[in-house]
Amino acid sequence: MSIFEEIQHFCLNIFVLTGTQATFKLMVNVPKDRVALSNMPVESENVVGNTKRVSFELSPKMSTYLVALVVGELDYLESETSSGMFRLYLVFSYMFGHSSCYIL
Repeated sequence: MSIFEEIQHFCLNIFVLTGTQATFKLMVNVPKDRVALSNMPVESENVVGNTKRVSFELSPKMSTYLVALVVGELDYLESETSSGMFRLYLVFSYMFGHSSCYIL
């Protein structure tokens, strides 16, 4: 369980109804040393003081329960595949010493 699970209904109304879909344009303010991820590419990042505002591109029409937003102390491993670049985001403390390097 995450902290967001407790407050998600203040941020986004969740509808689990067939045919209920919308486009989403997410923007989040986070501490500048955190990583913000969504299921859409980053459109812009602006740092002001200790805060970073991250805006994501407009999503295609989708159900609300498919919207993803992750913020944390993350790092990534990167590898090139025949399909393009692949990134695996991990909590920094799990980056080394575990089997995460073998995933790539």
